[in-house]
Amino acid sequence: MISSYDVEHVSAAAKGLIATINTDPKLAESGGSLKLEPLAGFDLAVMQYNWRSPAGTFNGEGIKFWAKAASQKVTLSVVISILRPPPAGAATYAANVVVSNQGSIIVVPFRDFVHVSGATADFPAEVSQYLTYCFFKFYQTPISAVWIDSLQNMGSGDMKTETVLGPPDTEVVDPDLAFTPGEESSDLAPMLYNFRSLPAGFGVKGFKVDGAGSPPLIANPDKVDAGTAVKLEPALGTNLANTQFNFRIPAGSITGSGIKFWAKSEVEGTVLDFIMDAGGTYATQIALSTKGKFYEVPFKELQHRSGGFTNIGKSVRENMTYVFFKYFKAPISTIYVDSIQDIEFDPAKEASDPVAAVVPAIEAQVAPTGVSSDRVEDPADRAPINDPNWKLAWREEFNGPAIDTAVWNWAPPQNRNSEIGYFTDRPENSRIEDGQLVITSLKENYKNLAEYTSAELTTKAKVGFQYGKLEISAKLPRGQGAWPAFWLLGESGAWPANGEIDVMEMIGGKNDGATKGENVINGSLHWSDAANRHRSSGEHYTLPEGKFTEGYHKIGILWSRNKIRWYVDDHIYREADISPADMSEFHQRMYVLLNTSIGGGWPGNPDETTVFPMNYNIDYLRYYTYSDPAAGDQKNSKPEDSK
Repeated sequence: MISSYDVEHVSAAAKGLIATINTDPKLAESGGSLKLEPLAGFDLAVMQYNWRSPAGTFNGEGIKFWAKAASQKVTLSVVISILRPPPAGAATYAANVVVSNQGSIIVVPFRDFVHVSGATADFPAEVSQYLTYCFFKFYQTPISAVWIDSLQNMGSGDMKTETVLGPPDTEVVDPDLAFTPGEESSDLAPMLYNFRSLPAGFGVKGFKVDGAGSPPLIANPDKVDAGTAVKLEPALGTNLANTQFNFRIPAGSITGSGIKFWAKSEVEGTVLDFIMDAGGTYATQIALSTKGKFYEVPFKELQHRSGGFTNIGKSVRENMTYVFFKYFKAPISTIYVDSIQDIEFDPAKEASDPVAAVVPAIEAQVAPTGVSSDRVEDPADRAPINDPNWKLAWREEFNGPAIDTAVWNWAPPQNRNSEIGYFTDRPENSRIEDGQLVITSLKENYKNLAEYTSAELTTKAKVGFQYGKLEISAKLPRGQGAWPAFWLLGESGAWPANGEIDVMEMIGGKNDGATKGENVINGSLHWSDAANRHRSSGEHYTLPEGKFTEGYHKIGILWSRNKIRWYVDDHIYREADISPADMSEFHQRMYVLLNTSIGGGWPGNPDETTVFPMNYNIDYLRYYTYSDPAAGDQKNSKPEDSK
């Protein structure tokens, strides 16, 4: 027996699923089983349960296991990656199996496994020799919870059989989806977007667009006020994982306990993922009708992608929020969306966490006005970029043979902001080359964990900075989906209370006339105010000519006791007052981060125009402190060891 699922596998991991040990004997061959339940907000491309097995685990002619599904028919991929030593390297094989609601033993001979790239090798002979990674993944819609038990080696007497399907699924009507049209907008349902035009910063993928790259807006006679709707029609050749229409809602716009919108579909039962990302990603699924009507989504119905229900209402009321419409499962069809509205605040519609009383909306991108009483003028507040009193105190010129581990760490793999890349510490993703730090982003299948890899390097716990001039000279990566950054985080406190200074963020691809484009960079602050609410402010800068991807530019900040100023080359484009009492985050030591993220809510994902590999080239990182000639001293003469 490889696993009887009395306990979970050692070194197991789940993504897009909740994996639990089931003890209901009706859902197991023996006493327990492994339950794999899809999470809201994930698509087929990322749902998986995997574990590591020592060499010799698979020593038969194939594998067999008992399985049962919550639906009549669910198709799983069983994926085995064998970790062969160099020069052969890893090889990955897969076979698809059908699981039914009847519950049965499934037998999969190793001869049925196919190399994922189409290459041929003697998989049955090799699978018993090496350490392996094993995966259960959903393959196609429909999807539902499955239970797996008694995973073991196939014996010589075991025969492959066809899965017998149980009774058809019983269609359950969700009462929450039965809404009747109401008033178009009122004090209780303020209008956020009525699509008389598309929102600033919208994104679209996998849907048909016009010549300007936008989904069409059409007259909507079916709606109460005969307004305009966004037409979302599937583009030829795309799958569920590659469809989305998204836009952002400024902080403070949402004041209630849910969202409602008008929608209709051309095929009854078209199921959408409705996703909101406000520092955390939450989702629910909605089955649309061919009869246009309003759908109401209370925040309490949105499930966090980690599986829990948390207070998303508080998050979306206080932060800029990204909204996504995506297909979730078959059937799919053209849909029409209109009239995104805020619904009234109601504690009963909030998530299960304790709910604080609704607070007045805060203005987006506005700094607090209260100023601390101990403000002291600092000559560095007004010092120009090239003032000779900025004295070089520390430098990283990247002239060594390899990345200096006395200065730099590699950040662990993580998924911020719905990004789809995977950070590694491999030289393929970050290295010293010709006196530069090169962060390379690749399109590759990395251990069946991600389709893109990149790197993030930090000086955390090694080199810290407090006040001064920080500057890089860099050429940025190009392409849709690229998101290079140069930023700082505070050494103490949890985000956002530790403070974040985004010295530079660039969004690759086409210019949207605002924050996106390869001739645009963004400088921002994130912090926690006196009421423990996330606050942010930011501005963007557009190069007079050329792009940041075509040559090297000096990008930095002038950070003094009262101000942070952002500059490009010899031009200061932004100034922020950090003297208010509730901005103490920006008066502590902070560490530097350099990275390229791939995809996510802001940049969108790579498309057919994106060329890999893409490189973020940093020629140097330099730190200067200001020597006040009137005082005859030099402040913060060097970055401090943060250990």
